[in-house]
Amino acid sequence: MSSMRYRQRAQAVLGFLHDWSPMRDPIAQHERSAGKQCIPTAEDMANHKSALKRIRQNEKRRLHNRSYRNRTRTLVKKARAAIDSGDLQQAREATHAAMRDLDKLASRGVVHKRNAARRKSRLMKQLNALKA
Repeated sequence: MSSMRYRQRAQAVLGFLHDWSPMRDPIAQHERSAGKQCIPTAEDMANHKSALKRIRQNEKRRLHNRSYRNRTRTLVKKARAAIDSGDLQQAREATHAAMRDLDKLASRGVVHKRNAARRKSRLMKQLNALKA
């Protein structure tokens, strides 16, 4: 809830805004005591246009990165399943696809490059154990 709506609600109930704060808002305190979650969001705390823009950008990037991360996770699971099945050709293709996606994730900055390298190393270790 935006801070403006908090103020309007407090003003409607109390009729004044003396020493106002979202944490001292009597309505919010009542909702908290009733078990409702009434935690101020980042938008409530942002005081500058640039901070609000940054919040919007971060949320957009988070959602975008989440889709990449989920796709890579699925490919890694498929590669592990292919390795467990014992089919060398299928395991090789699935591992190659997963490693390619992990590289893309690292280059886009969704995961750290060492994190991607560690995951690729573990996949290759499993694949090599299948070959042997």
